[in-house]
Amino acid sequence: MLVTDCHCCVIDEIWKDIARVAWAGYLNDGRGLVRIDTRGARTMLYMPLTADLTTQESHLAQNYDPTKEVVVCIVDDEGHHVCRASHLEWTPPSAYARTDTVPFLN
Repeated sequence: MLVTDCHCCVIDEIWKDIARVAWAGYLNDGRGLVRIDTRGARTMLYMPLTADLTTQESHLAQNYDPTKEVVVCIVDDEGHHVCRASHLEWTPPSAYARTDTVPFLN
């Protein structure tokens, strides 16, 4: 079950990919967030705390539990929407462990 307060349908639809990218990014770069741009072709990118984050993004990225939650930023035609999301079954480490590849991670 997905727990979040923004863009549930987008996040729920691709949760496993979000969780995989988040955990791989955390392992490589430490705390950060997953930014999903839904304008045009959907893109997903891990943004570490060292990236150019907004104050709200930075605050959330400093205060989440990376073993259970993901900070997600959805960019759409209306702007940026930032929230914390978690899934009761598919945590970031468990989603990452159940795949051979990590999509969208460059």
